Amino acid sequence: MKRFHSVTRLWLTASLLGTLGLTSPAQATERVQCVQDSATRFHCRIDEPNVNQPATTYPAIRFLANDSVQITAGGCVQTGGSGSTWKRYVNPSGTNSDRLYHGLIQLPGVTSGLRRILDMGPGPFVIPTGIDTTNAYLKLGYEDDNYSDNGYYSHDDGTQNQCLNVGAAYLQITVDRPLPPPQCVGTPPADLQSVCCVPSGAPAPADVDLDGIPDACEQALATRYAPIVYHSSDESNFPTNVDWFLPKTSLWFYDDACEPDWKVQAQAAPTQSSLLSWYVTGGCGSTDSVYSNGTRSQNKQRTFFLADVADAYRPGSPDTNDWRTYVHAYRNTLGGVTLQYWRFYAYNDAVNNHGGDWEGLHVILDGQLNASRIALLGHTSIDEKLWSAFTVEGTHPRVFSEGGGHATHETGSGIAARGCSYFPCVIDPNNPATYVRQETWAGGLVAWPDGRRTTSGGLLNVGEKLHPMNGQVFIQYSGIWGSPGLLYGTSGYWGPAYNETGMDASTHYLAAWCWGLVGSNVNGECFPAAVSR
Repeated sequence: MKRFHSVTRLWLTASLLGTLGLTSPAQATERVQCVQDSATRFHCRIDEPNVNQPATTYPAIRFLANDSVQITAGGCVQTGGSGSTWKRYVNPSGTNSDRLYHGLIQLPGVTSGLRRILDMGPGPFVIPTGIDTTNAYLKLGYEDDNYSDNGYYSHDDGTQNQCLNVGAAYLQITVDRPLPPPQCVGTPPADLQSVCCVPSGAPAPADVDLDGIPDACEQALATRYAPIVYHSSDESNFPTNVDWFLPKTSLWFYDDACEPDWKVQAQAAPTQSSLLSWYVTGGCGSTDSVYSNGTRSQNKQRTFFLADVADAYRPGSPDTNDWRTYVHAYRNTLGGVTLQYWRFYAYNDAVNNHGGDWEGLHVILDGQLNASRIALLGHTSIDEKLWSAFTVEGTHPRVFSEGGGHATHETGSGIAARGCSYFPCVIDPNNPATYVRQETWAGGLVAWPDGRRTTSGGLLNVGEKLHPMNGQVFIQYSGIWGSPGLLYGTSGYWGPAYNETGMDASTHYLAAWCWGLVGSNVNGECFPAAVSR
């Protein structure tokens, strides 16, 4: 990446310096021209360098660590006085030339101040690491005891004819600047480098959610490690997706401090975007404002909610193309990436029946973008296990959805199923009669106990809560996804970005959304804007 110029050529003239409000000596006519010769080399030439003061800084010429610098200089300077008074810029001769009339140069980290160009030689000189690059400018100087009459006027042949047929002074530096290494997400394997690395000098790739991971890298990683979900053959409520669900529900506000409980409808059949535009202030003894896109209820007592759908819709979509798996990816504490996979169910008919059920798992990648662990989201806690604890098909881990409740497990043991000639009957990957097998990636298949094969709904990257992707702004909705029940456990649950699993009761850190997340966006991503009852 070129750090030196945003354009190929840059000119700074004395008149331009004056326009910018900078001071230049009255007689200085210096001209600076810099040209990018290739991706790794540029040169700058200064014609008629300033000799009217002891030192001049050239902010147009800034060095970086490991730059290799070569110097070429020559020409003559008018030193003032009577007679032939022009002298060579680099190696002057004549009276007092042992102590005056020399051009000087300072290279950051190379010279300890200004030094005679004559004594430097051509180089190359390597700018060392550790320099302060914010002030690593070229500095030139000139030795004299009276600068007022110096310049480039009234050319003569010079003392002892040293400037016969020689023009005005100049200095050129040529800089070889190594390209920085590609900027990569972790240390990706070879087949992912094209999407997870940004080559030096290449334009920045798309990163819509602004999490520092190229969108194409997120998609490639999500596809590589997408899980295979085994649903019980006894399952009555299968996955669906948000856009299938919303036309079948309505948005309400609820407060149980009223007598009777206050329930008021805000909107029927909301869209993703309209979920976010509501708030309630005060009422029932409260003075706070509750927003549908930032206020998270602590106990589901004062909150927005999406009403339970009618019985006919509770099994979820009969079309497996609607079985969408939502993805959230972010950089983690291992120097790698965490991939979250979220499934949405219209209803949970386990012991604590409730509407709106979100379940998920995290595939945790290390700095080499290899799978290291899987974190399973239970009903109240996050259970992190080694990758080796799971059966993996290629790069896809098998996980098992708890019947009715939909929590994710590493084995089918203990998950009741049908299709066995023995008791107890549980999900058995070796017995197709006991499961519905869902490949979650695009083009993946859903295998049914009766031998049917249908197509899965694929993956959809939702991005970050602060910067959603692919139109999935529903992640900013902070209410619950089912009606309030008599108990906490029989009320709807929260979506991915406000999920209850593992949430810290005192700080309200949303672990289910931010487990191991690192970056400057932690505060905005990992905590609700406000908390209600």
